[in-house]
Amino acid sequence: MDHHKPAKRHRYTSTKHEVCEQVKHKDVLRILGEWYVHNARALPWRDPTTSAWGVLVSEVMSQQTPMNRVEPIWRNWMASWPTAHSLAAASPSKIIVAWANLGYPRRALRLHECAKVVSDEYLGNVPQTFEELIGLPGIGEYTANAVLCFAWGKRVCVLDTNIRRVLLRVFDGIDQPPRSMNSAEKHRHISRLPIDLVDSIVWNKAMMEFGALVCTAQKPACSICPLARHCVFQQSGAHVHGRHVKKQTWVGTDRQARGRIMRLLRELHEQQRYCLSVERALCEARLTKPPAASGGQARSNAGSGEHKHAKAASDATGTCAHHTDANFDNTRAKRVLKSLIDDGLIVYCDSEQTSVRLPE
Repeated sequence: MDHHKPAKRHRYTSTKHEVCEQVKHKDVLRILGEWYVHNARALPWRDPTTSAWGVLVSEVMSQQTPMNRVEPIWRNWMASWPTAHSLAAASPSKIIVAWANLGYPRRALRLHECAKVVSDEYLGNVPQTFEELIGLPGIGEYTANAVLCFAWGKRVCVLDTNIRRVLLRVFDGIDQPPRSMNSAEKHRHISRLPIDLVDSIVWNKAMMEFGALVCTAQKPACSICPLARHCVFQQSGAHVHGRHVKKQTWVGTDRQARGRIMRLLRELHEQQRYCLSVERALCEARLTKPPAASGGQARSNAGSGEHKHAKAASDATGTCAHHTDANFDNTRAKRVLKSLIDDGLIVYCDSEQTSVRLPE
């Protein structure tokens, strides 16, 4: 005879801490939802009539780029290439010129590749699953989830730097998100995503906008923050004392040098002059400030190179000699030029490799 009594089953009950977290979570959702209704920017890709392709384009353009620079370029871009089919048929040079000053121009070429895949393999329709989206050229986990949420109305956790910063400050008291997100942080964020579909979409949209306008990286507007009484970061006083936010450098970097060369090539292309001498490109890479207008104009050198469109090539190397960065030597400048060639952003005009242009 078995004298052992069966173990009692205990029904799980939420702890006081968990109940408080649930209440806080609901309050944060309510407050941010109300804030978003009254303060969200009227960005064109938020219009209900914007296509899923238009949303995808906006997300690629918006990566590490301020919205005030993205909006006019997005409008022009969508006017020129409103569909994946139309962008797929465009030339790389036109795409790079249209990308203008958005930065990281390799994104433009990847978007072109993405358009070709969407056009050829999905008949021009943006996929509606994470697995398909993540398989597109230039589309990472964040962009895939953003398209699923903002274009297709799916319940997914969208995690860009703005959203991560708000969540970490409000719930964990951490000022800045680490450069890379580990699985523990990702799991915490996903666990806070509202269960309700509509609420989850509001959560993603409002968090992102709030991080861009109020809970910013450099100067958060804590004094007017509607989440002040819920924010662990603000309640700790860390927003007033001991903030050391490292600003991203730009001057003197390879990115700046690449940008100078690309800007000059875009200008030449718009003038139908196309080719830039390698010597002038290397000089442009070493600039610390733009040369004077009188000497900085690319000079015509008709007939240089073998390319059929080589109407002109700039050889004005002396114009920037007095403005070059002593720390940016010719070896480094050559490395910058090579990186642009390796990325497919520029090609040589001639077999002697004396001048470069945008790809056709």
